[in-house]
Amino acid sequence: MPTNINIILMKKQLSILLMAAIFLATQCKKAEEDSTPPTIDILSPEAGSNWTQADSVRIEAAIADEDLHKYSVKILKNDDDIFEFETHTHDQNVLYKKSWFSEETGQFLLRIEAEDHNGNSSSKQINFFVVN
Repeated sequence: MPTNINIILMKKQLSILLMAAIFLATQCKKAEEDSTPPTIDILSPEAGSNWTQADSVRIEAAIADEDLHKYSVKILKNDDDIFEFETHTHDQNVLYKKSWFSEETGQFLLRIEAEDHNGNSSSKQINFFVVN
């Protein structure tokens, strides 16, 4: 037969487990009936813009979705990743800002991808150039 102390301990453990279950159930949940992909606006650099090797290329993008889950930012040259950033988020609006220096010249591709909790995804990309 359980004692009063055992009953109190069991109630506390049950309360802790219940709170943990509620917390986990509210994290990373899918929004119902969402078929709209995240929006992405590349603010900088402008498509086709020229930068010199001495310049700091300003990477700036606005990403939005009511149920944003993750996004990534990549700079590629000849299909090789030169720079990559990926993160998980629960924000509805993200303003990504980064200064990037290139040791190489040539044409580069900036690609930004985003996905919400329902698996809706979108991507945008632009080319820019780094010259001597």
